[in-house]
Amino acid sequence: VMKKKPQALVKHHMIPSSSSCDHWVTSVTTLPFTDLLASGSSDGFINLWKCGDSFRSLEHLCSIPVCGFVNCLSFSKKGNILIAGIGQEHKSGRWWKNKDCKNGIILIPLSS
Repeated sequence: VMKKKPQALVKHHMIPSSSSCDHWVTSVTTLPFTDLLASGSSDGFINLWKCGDSFRSLEHLCSIPVCGFVNCLSFSKKGNILIAGIGQEHKSGRWWKNKDCKNGIILIPLSS
């Protein structure tokens, strides 16, 4: 079994929330042939990141507010839309439930 070290690590990048639980990353996607990536969790935000030189650092670009758990992320083929699958519950279990949110898909237009 091969074990690899991470290329970049962002410590304690969390948006303060009213709950006392930690929010781990549940979905990550990249836009091919660019330095852009997106991550999502249960904290109510999708974060956009820029990879630094040689992929050794990450720079936080912006946070997009959403209601619910970010269970899936994908960029469109043209790269002009970020598609997010949002749910009331985590995709891998029923540890928490956010009844204020609805399951669905969000299309987020991106400008170049």
